[in-house]
Amino acid sequence: MANIFSHINFCNGKLSATKAVLLLYVPLEDQKHNLFEDILQVSYTSKDLIYVLDIGWHSEDFEVSKDSFFAVKVIVNEDWSNLLYYKKASSVIELKNLMETAISLITKQLAQV
Repeated sequence: MANIFSHINFCNGKLSATKAVLLLYVPLEDQKHNLFEDILQVSYTSKDLIYVLDIGWHSEDFEVSKDSFFAVKVIVNEDWSNLLYYKKASSVIELKNLMETAISLITKQLAQV
């Protein structure tokens, strides 16, 4: 069983102090103990810019339902009201893909600085 966070290249990002675990091929119902609002944050800094990749679980009572989802957000300079990137994922595999897309976006933005 593979933890997705060990299979993602976070480039030069600094991971928050977390022990986040999400398993790729295990149904979400069987890993509810790993689903919480603040799963992971990764910070990227360059000059006056700070990018944060924020991963969280959103659901009623942290249960798995048709309305629950992972949120993948990219925040610039702590401006949570103006997200650079925001996507929802309903599976761990989809979450992994969206995280990789967000990291690519961040690294492209930082390369332009």
